Amino acid sequence: MFRAAHLLYDDSPKVFEDPYAFDLLGSQSRVFLKVRPLFRLFEALYPIRSARGQVLVRARFAEDRLQAAIARNVRQYVILGAGLDSYALRAAVTDPRLRVFELDRGDRKEKAARVRELGRGVAADVHYVEIDFETGSLLPRLGSDFEPSQPTFFSWLGLMHYMERTTVLRTLQQISGCAAPGSEMVFDYAEPSETSGRTAEGNQVESGMRRQGEPLQSYFSIDEFSRWATTEGWRVAEHLTANEQRAKYLAGRVDRLDVLDGFSLAALERPAS
Repeated sequence: MFRAAHLLYDDSPKVFEDPYAFDLLGSQSRVFLKVRPLFRLFEALYPIRSARGQVLVRARFAEDRLQAAIARNVRQYVILGAGLDSYALRAAVTDPRLRVFELDRGDRKEKAARVRELGRGVAADVHYVEIDFETGSLLPRLGSDFEPSQPTFFSWLGLMHYMERTTVLRTLQQISGCAAPGSEMVFDYAEPSETSGRTAEGNQVESGMRRQGEPLQSYFSIDEFSRWATTEGWRVAEHLTANEQRAKYLAGRVDRLDVLDGFSLAALERPAS
């Protein structure tokens, strides 16, 4: 919904353009979003503008890094927690040689059917994988179509902070086990409140998620990821705090899009041997 609202209501230039976002929504959400006064009232009542900006900026960050990886001849893209991601539709035209693996909980047949419908049967080489990150093993679930000897781009957005630390670290370890030299991984994470500079809006969003039964469970620092990366043969290629995200993606905007303080973006690269 946030990606669709951006195209409908926010100023240009767009932070992230997803022409399929609206059509991937359910019918009730599409009706809600099309009624502009209703959506603006919702925005006025709830602090979602920074959360909207967060979704857009992290998607832009990931796909900018992905395009650079494709230019280096990376041909596998693994999306952890794919949800209603639309890259398989957009890649059918822009990156037809890319093999996409969408991983998420639950039956993925409905998403696959929707993508086929919207793409009129044309989509990237996409594989839908059901997995429970708390119990599943990554490499066996990816199956025989995944080539662990080839460089891969991994994207893990909007999910890590809702998981227990043990699950996060175990999943990172599994990604590392699948990542050949030349691979890259991007993710967002929540910083500890005592060091994050989280604002009242950020605290309100966090409280709202807790009330919805999705509390934030894991907090990390870039120093922790840097130490882990060094041990596992990665290096930190890029890291953006909230203020750095604003400077890179939101500078000069008049539509008041923002990001949430206390949430950072990181890209790790495994150098080619």
